[in-house]
Amino acid sequence: HGADTIIPINDRALMLLAPHHEVLRARLRLACPTPDQIAGVLNKDTTATIAAGLGIPVPVSIKCESWADLEDPGAALKFPLIAKSRDKAEGFCSSQTADPRLHLFYDYTTMRATLEAEGGCNRGLLLQEYCPGDDVGLAVLMHAGEALTVFQYRARRTFPVDGGVCVLACTEQVNMRLADCAVRLLRALSWEGVAQLDFRHDPVTGRFALLEINGRFWGSAAVAIAAGYDFPYYVWQLAHGQTPKIPQTYKIGLLVRWLEGDIRRLLALLRLRQQNRLRPISLVREGLRLLAGFRPGVRDMFWSWSDPQPAFDTIANLSRCWLVTRWNRLGAKMRLRPAVDSMRDSLES
Repeated sequence: HGADTIIPINDRALMLLAPHHEVLRARLRLACPTPDQIAGVLNKDTTATIAAGLGIPVPVSIKCESWADLEDPGAALKFPLIAKSRDKAEGFCSSQTADPRLHLFYDYTTMRATLEAEGGCNRGLLLQEYCPGDDVGLAVLMHAGEALTVFQYRARRTFPVDGGVCVLACTEQVNMRLADCAVRLLRALSWEGVAQLDFRHDPVTGRFALLEINGRFWGSAAVAIAAGYDFPYYVWQLAHGQTPKIPQTYKIGLLVRWLEGDIRRLLALLRLRQQNRLRPISLVREGLRLLAGFRPGVRDMFWSWSDPQPAFDTIANLSRCWLVTRWNRLGAKMRLRPAVDSMRDSLES
């Protein structure tokens, strides 16, 4: 197709590129980490070990290889806690969550029942303390061992509601403590190129912990672009031997929303309400917050008058997902109909 540069944008792409790294690099510009670096960032154990060795706070975690390890997590962790796959390339939870590798549990009974139903311990599980605060993302562009720029945003709303994909972000001044941790960790990994680090930060106490590293472009990279930092272009320039001209600062306090994710978040809350699993959250208030995202001054992650195609793609994707879900539910009801009729006939007789 005449392409001269490959820039991976998700973990699956990183995994597919890693075995062919040398062959591809000989033919074109490959703007991604080395296979060893990819393996490091995709494995949460490796990331946590390196970070802890550098004195970077990480959540207390315990590994679960079997159901026996799940019997008494309270000895090391207190509820609520996070359950996730140790390997970002694997998942265990249902498709109703935004991130199939993460669940937040408030009690042991619910955790055990959910993981048994979804086979969580069969794929190497990590139970992790829940850190209070907000999800904060730091994007760093590394070149020749130096950080060319650092960008920071805070998640105002996430999907799922307890933590996950950012659907409403607010840009903010770089926290120098977080930036120092991020740069030291990337230097330890001999990182080259862009990376995004997820922190949990409590603005009241100032406490923070590193959750994970994304060794590629992150899902809300459009937030940085809207604020004036065009990371994809900077990466392309570096891959072509050019020196990026990066502004000294970016827009602070800018709100940027992912509309599709915001809608899915509200629908997920409605499902939880129907299942009586919703914690004290006002659906009316959440609905008003969604509508408030249409006010002037709030940017959209995908909509642009100069390039509307991405927004049309997200609308089509949301419609397709809704239709597939409805079709599957209809199919399930049709398959159950003969069994229900047979049971009714048996009861009547």
